[in-house]
Amino acid sequence: MRDLLYKNESNWSLHYYLEELRNTYLAGGLIFSYFIFADFYFRNKRKRRHDLEQYPPIQSQIASAKQVISIRTEVKADNFNFEPVQLIFAKADGNYTEITFRTSDGIKKELKRITLRQFELQITEYKFLFRCHRTYLLNISYINSISGNSQNCLVTFTGTTEKVPVSRAKIKMFHDLYQQNKNIN
Repeated sequence: MRDLLYKNESNWSLHYYLEELRNTYLAGGLIFSYFIFADFYFRNKRKRRHDLEQYPPIQSQIASAKQVISIRTEVKADNFNFEPVQLIFAKADGNYTEITFRTSDGIKKELKRITLRQFELQITEYKFLFRCHRTYLLNISYINSISGNSQNCLVTFTGTTEKVPVSRAKIKMFHDLYQQNKNIN
């Protein structure tokens, strides 16, 4: 190709060969990286759609006069049931979620193999359960106190000493929901 473009006798030297080889790899690398990023984008978009289809909100079932819902996980053996009114808060930990419940025996924590996003998708019908942070979901009904300002808002619950942060992006929705719940109770 170089012979057609340039009139130079040293077109066939090792120097020009290595230069053309380098340019080929650079151009190919740019094109390859573009396709890698495009593939990542479309796979991630497809995965989000798949999550919504795979984990739709579950209809509740009544068991012994208390509302119990079934949560489906990716591994069928890890599916579990719980009463949404007993949930105090849930904390994300990678592909696991640590769920804190209030039972008749006191406060109980369980680690479940489900992401917080998948868990949240299945409990959307319960308006008192609110995703207040990237890693936390809480029950508005159990809030004991709110401290801090819009930069650093922390929530404490009755019966536990743990504090849950509220992100700045969700602080307005949180306060509106908290006021509605306070007015109802």
